[in-house]
Amino acid sequence: MKIKRRDSADILNALAGGVVPKRGLQYIMVGREAEMKQIREELRDIRENGNSMIRFFIGTYGTGKSFMQNFIRQVALEEGFVVTNADFTPHRRLYGSDNQALALYNELIKNLSTKSAPQGNALPIILDQ
Repeated sequence: MKIKRRDSADILNALAGGVVPKRGLQYIMVGREAEMKQIREELRDIRENGNSMIRFFIGTYGTGKSFMQNFIRQVALEEGFVVTNADFTPHRRLYGSDNQALALYNELIKNLSTKSAPQGNALPIILDQ
């Protein structure tokens, strides 16, 4: 398996910093073949049948939550989907009295990504299409 130079640099830099790489995850994914297959099948189902999907990952530190989130994001972007994500925090929640839900919505919109704008802020691109 040949790894692109750009991917290898991103992988090494991310791992050195203790974070999950944004791309090239397929090169370092071990023991997650069943999840990979399921995700690809669900994305295919979404494309073919117009279904939708939402995932909540719950677990302790180091169980692979961020890794799986980034893997799904990477595959979905490769397949031409629009993706977004946001972490829940005390200031970004589904409900609240101090605009926490609005803060969550703003974060989701800010993080909208497409294949041509994978780092986020893709709303203008989406609206122009």
